[in-house]
Amino acid sequence: MLDGINFLCFTGCFVVAAFLEISRFFYRSKLRDILLVSVVALGLFAQTLYLYSRAAHFVANSLPLSNTQDWLLLATWIVVAVYLSYQLTRPSRNVGIFLLPLVLALIGASHFADATPFNQRAASMTWGMIHGTSLLVATVTIFLGGVCSIMYLVQSSRLKRKLPPRRGIRLPSLEWLEAVTTRSVLVSTAFLAVGLAGGVILNRAGVASGSASLSMTDPLVLATKLLFVIMLLTSCVVFYQLRGTRGQRIAQITLVVLAVWITLFVVMLFADSLHGKDRTEVTWQWVKEVVE
Repeated sequence: MLDGINFLCFTGCFVVAAFLEISRFFYRSKLRDILLVSVVALGLFAQTLYLYSRAAHFVANSLPLSNTQDWLLLATWIVVAVYLSYQLTRPSRNVGIFLLPLVLALIGASHFADATPFNQRAASMTWGMIHGTSLLVATVTIFLGGVCSIMYLVQSSRLKRKLPPRRGIRLPSLEWLEAVTTRSVLVSTAFLAVGLAGGVILNRAGVASGSASLSMTDPLVLATKLLFVIMLLTSCVVFYQLRGTRGQRIAQITLVVLAVWITLFVVMLFADSLHGKDRTEVTWQWVKEVVE
C-alpha cells in the first residue's frame, strides 16, 4: 500500500512540475519558482522512499533493484536529481521543459516494464561493475579537482601580489579553474553516492545468500561513509558560498577532501578490512567460475 502511495505521490509531483514549467511561457513569478523546486524536491524524496522500500523487500535469490522496472525508475531518479540541481543553481533556465517529459516517459515505461528479477549472477556482475566504476570515476574526478584547486590558489596568489606570470608557465583563468573545481566536487559526490549504493546492494545480496559480507563497522565502510558526508557538505558549500570568496574557499575545501580521500586509500591498504582481503578472494573466485 505504501509503495502505491509513494508511486502516485512522486508521479503526481512531476506532473505538477511539468505544468509549472509550461506556465513559464505565460508569466514570471518568484513564488512559482519556489513552488517548482519544492514540488520536485518532494517528488524526489517520495521516489527515494519508494526505491528504498523496493530494495528492502527484494525477492529471495535475487538482488535489490535488479529488474527492468527498477532500473527505469533509477534512471528517472538520476534525471530528476540532475534537474533539481540545475534548478537550484540556475532557476531562470527552462531545462525542465525538456527533462520533465523524459522523466514522465521513463515512469510510464516502467509501468509496463518486466518486473521479473534478473539472473542473480548477471545482476551481481552488473552491480559490481557499477560499484567499482563509480568509485573509480569519483576518485579520478576529485583528484583532478584537487590539481585544479592547487592551480587556482597559485594563480590567485600571483594575481593578488600583482606578479607577472613566470616565463614558460601559463595557467588557466581563475574562472575556468573555479568552474572545473566546482563541477569535480559535484560529479565526484554523485558517483560516490552511486558507488556506495551499489556496494550496499551487493552486501545485502551477500548476507541473503550466506556468502562473505561486510560489517557496517568495517574500517573501509566507516571511512567511506565519512568521506561521503564530507563530500555532501562540500557540495552544499558549492551551492551557497558567496561569489566573492567562493572560488578560494572551494579550492581549500577540495584539498581537504582530497587529503581525506588519500587517507581512505591508506585505510584500504593497511587496515584489516574484509573488502580488501577475503572479499576480494571470494569475488575473484566467483569471476573465475563465471568465465569457466
